[in-house]
Order: sequence, then C-alpha cells, then structure tokens
Amino acid sequence: MLVSFTVENFCSIKDRVTLSMERIKRLKELEENVVEDEGENGLLKSAVIYGANASGKSNVVRALRYMISFIANSHKNRSDDGIDIYEPFLLNDKSREQPSLFEIKFIVDNKLYRYGFKIGDRIVHSEWLFEGNKNLFLRSGQEFELKGKGKVAKDIIEKTKENNLFLSACDQWNVNFVVELMKKFFNKVSVLASYEDKSLIESTHLFAKKSSANKRKLVELLKFADTGITNLEIKEKEDQPENQILVDFLMQHGGFGDLNLALESDGTKKLFNIAGLYLETLANDRILVVDEFDARLHTSLGRSLINMFHQNSRKAQLIIASHDTNIMTKDLFRRDQVWFTEKDNQQQTSLYSLAEFKIRNDEVYEKNYLEGKYGAIPFFGNFDFLDME
Repeated sequence: MLVSFTVENFCSIKDRVTLSMERIKRLKELEENVVEDEGENGLLKSAVIYGANASGKSNVVRALRYMISFIANSHKNRSDDGIDIYEPFLLNDKSREQPSLFEIKFIVDNKLYRYGFKIGDRIVHSEWLFEGNKNLFLRSGQEFELKGKGKVAKDIIEKTKENNLFLSACDQWNVNFVVELMKKFFNKVSVLASYEDKSLIESTHLFAKKSSANKRKLVELLKFADTGITNLEIKEKEDQPENQILVDFLMQHGGFGDLNLALESDGTKKLFNIAGLYLETLANDRILVVDEFDARLHTSLGRSLINMFHQNSRKAQLIIASHDTNIMTKDLFRRDQVWFTEKDNQQQTSLYSLAEFKIRNDEVYEKNYLEGKYGAIPFFGNFDFLDME
C-alpha cells in the first residue's frame, strides 16, 4: 500500500510537497475508511485533492505518473537520451537548473520501504532505497553503496547508465527482491491523466475477458450506474490497423436493441473506460489515481463510486483530483483524506490537508471551502474588460 508520495521542483511545484495516506489517529471519524493493520497508524483507502484551475492538482497526479513510468521504462534509455520527465519549476533562476526529486513510501509484506531519486535533464543525480531504517542502496551519480540484501545487485552497477535508474536496471536483470517490489507494489499503481486514454478501453476489455464473473461485475456496475445497459457483447474485429482496439462493444438495452459503445453518452463511455481498472483495483488491492475524476460523471454517481470503493476495499487505494464540492462531506471523507493545492504570488504550488484546520463538529466542509475558509479557490476580478474598445 502507498504510505506517501513526495515531489520537489516539478512543474508548478517548487518546494517539497507530500501527499500522505497515513491515518491521523486523533481524528475519530469514518474508521471504515482506514486499513487498520497497515502502517504504524493505519492507511487511508482514499484521498481527494481540490484546488482552483491551474493550482497544481494535475501536477501532483502527473508527478506520480511520471515517477512510476520512469521506474518502469528508464532502462530503455540509450546513452545519449535525455530524461523526458525532467520538468523543473521554470519561474525561478535557481530551480530551473536544479534536479527534481521524487520519493515514495510504501508497504510490502508488512515492511516499510522508502524509494526515491533526483534527476536532471540528462542524468540521475542520486537514488536510494531503504527497508525500514536499513539502507539497501545509495547512489550518488555513478557511485553506488550497496548494503544488506542490496549487495546481490552489485553486478548491475556496470549495467546502469547515468540516465537509467538502478532500480529499473535491477528489475530488468531479474534481481529477485526488486522484481518482488515491482510485482507487489510499483506494477500495481495505475495513474489516469485522461479518461480518453485509448489504453483504458483495452484495460476494460482485458478485465471482462478474464472470466465470466468479471464480465458480470462490469455489467452490474453499468446497471448500478443507471446507464440503461442490461448486458454487453464483445465482438472481435478483423483486419484492424495496428494499435487499434480489436473489439466492438455492443451495449444491450433490455428489449430496445443494441448500441455500439461509440454511440453511448460521454458519461457512459468514461464509466466504461475506467470500469476495468476500478474493478481490478478493488479485486487485487491495487492503487488507482484519477485526475479530473468528476469530469463527465454525475455527482451522485461519483459519490456512489467512492462509497462503493470504501465499502469493498481490503487494501486497495483510490486517489482522485476533483472540482466536485458536493462530495466534500464528512459522511464520505475523513478530514485527513481531503487535500488542497494552492498557488502563491510566486506561482508556486503548495499542498495541504483539511486536517490542518480546526473544525467544529457541526461545520459543513463544502460551504466553508466555497467561502474561502480553507483557501485553494479561485478569486475573480470584475467584468470591466468587456467594455474595452
């Protein structure tokens, strides 16, 4: 499970920010939203990030997506390749030349791990992996220090180029303990930047194809969402161009006939696209991160999907970025599950939690937020510019 994610000097995030999934024990609310037996204080099943447009919500999500992608793929970099995830804060003379930092804490087999790295535009400046307080490896440039079970990876040092992650190289060369960390954590993190990503529909197809039980779950979710769909048929296509979806999805609407998925509403298409990963996340204790979760979804459906997740998650986690304040309620989220992004007058993004505020038991989160009591809302000017000639 994810414990926390930290990023520094990435896009609008100049100074270090951390999104924590650790339960704050002093908060005695919605204990069903906590996985009690994970971590020192228990870990949260979900988190939601709010903020004005251009405040940096998407950059937090994007940073995590870039980190997971670089871990999976950095071994493919050729010696003369740049590091394409390097996007420093550009509105400061120092930061635009400094490395970006990414760090993640997670639990595998009841052990706490801390992994991170600093990168520039062409090289990995540093990299580290700890199991609890034990250092497994430390890297500074092309100098490596391996300890404990990290010593088994000594032969991988010479195979690690300066623009490759050592962790990625270890996975590529089948270092057992790294392969296990990849299988049990990193490969279980899915970050959705856009519901229109063409790979999503393929994820739903693969989920439904695995078993008749999976297909039934998918259909039941579509029924639950009141889409009017009562069943679906998957038809294999022939002679399709490369990289195209090789199936048609025919949505059965009771006795009224069938519709191709392409003819369904945008909301139904979004739900269908994310449904496979959503159900897979719950079934296999994965981590699902969704930017613009509320886009195209009715607020009641969004609330129901979150509530369903809380009720059915064993160790699965859901992190969303949203503008839908209707779901910012104390019957859906604990205070330590609600986060905000805000930009200062230097255009730098900060990230902070609702748990940092003193709140009375009878306060309404949504009302307070829209009144500006928690910050992270837009402030508009007047309309005088419309009179300009």
